[in-house]
Amino acid sequence: MRTTTARTTPLPQKESARRKRRHIRRRCALNPAGACENTFHTSSSFVVDFDFPPFVGVALDTKERVARMLEATISSAYLADEVDKEEDKERLRGMVEKKEDGTPVTAADFAIQTLMENVLGGDGEEVVGEERRPVEGDASFDRVKELVEKFTPRGRMALLEKERCGPRRNYFVLDPIDGTKAFAAKPTIRSRAYAFTEQYCIGLSYHDGETGEVLAACVAAPRWERGSGVLLCAVKGKGCFSKELFTPASRWKRCCLMSHLCNIRLAVSESDVGKATTLNSGWKVPKSNLDEIPYGSGSLIKYVAIAVNACDAFVHYKPWTFSMNVWDHAAGVLCCEEAGAIVSDGFGNRLSLKRKPRKAEGDFEERDGVDPRRVFSPQGKAVVVANEESLHKEILRAHNSGVKQINEF
Repeated sequence: MRTTTARTTPLPQKESARRKRRHIRRRCALNPAGACENTFHTSSSFVVDFDFPPFVGVALDTKERVARMLEATISSAYLADEVDKEEDKERLRGMVEKKEDGTPVTAADFAIQTLMENVLGGDGEEVVGEERRPVEGDASFDRVKELVEKFTPRGRMALLEKERCGPRRNYFVLDPIDGTKAFAAKPTIRSRAYAFTEQYCIGLSYHDGETGEVLAACVAAPRWERGSGVLLCAVKGKGCFSKELFTPASRWKRCCLMSHLCNIRLAVSESDVGKATTLNSGWKVPKSNLDEIPYGSGSLIKYVAIAVNACDAFVHYKPWTFSMNVWDHAAGVLCCEEAGAIVSDGFGNRLSLKRKPRKAEGDFEERDGVDPRRVFSPQGKAVVVANEESLHKEILRAHNSGVKQINEF
């Protein structure tokens, strides 16, 4: 008589079990109705399909987090696009408010901030955003609630204040709409194409709690390429990929940069067109021209332009302050670096997005205890980005030469 021996499988380790349970919860959240994986639903039965970028060698927990970031970014892009394309544009402009610094903010900004916190605010990881959650009684509260309930995958709105994370806990940084001025204005569409000055972005990044280093990023530009939009996704050390935002069937393409040394396309703010800047003042390269391409006042759209080969370089110079906002740069910095661009401060050092305390007397920011996750202080008060190393060196030299000329003048 043949006897059989049952093979026993050792019990999984605690970490493996936790990952498996988290993976199951993740699939249930993304796939409540048994649809294909990476499909999410909202309370309005609105469905968006997205495939995961072809990153190689990404850990399971990183893949789950990036998928959640894509889920939140795509939802936010559809939210912004619906508000943007409303026929009653006056309704949107009527909801534009002014922040303390005089810059505009809309109901869409508040709605995206709330949506992102609903989707990403688990596991004790805080969403550090430019805007705030609205409270009942605010002028835009009802409109924000309507938008969030329609586009949040989990279909709920939690307006309770969340506890602030510890200083070493990883966190997200969000810019709900970078380029609110362009978003709120009525666009001038020529042949169904948006001007570069009419672009806006949604930027989301994931940071190491100790170093402030960007580990993953997603950027959406809904008005890019005649309104088909572009979506960027990057993971540190794994590359950057792009695809059409509003075309689910489109494929991810790896971002690979090419330089144009004879005719350098420089992304500049619309307000700097025709003016003497540090770069064009110090540019002295023979047989090479600077072709200034005007964009809106937002910074993220310039990073997008470089990552998708629409521009070659740009310089963000703020001589009147020691600090810059992290959300204006973080997601774009990682996307450009993973695409092959060089990003540095004004002295050519690798850009650090962690604010270093200033002990100089009279520094009001240090006395007021500004959250170091929100601001950073680049040396030279500038961020320099170029798609090729030799071009970056020349851009850096020209910029510093221009700074010296302007200061002497």
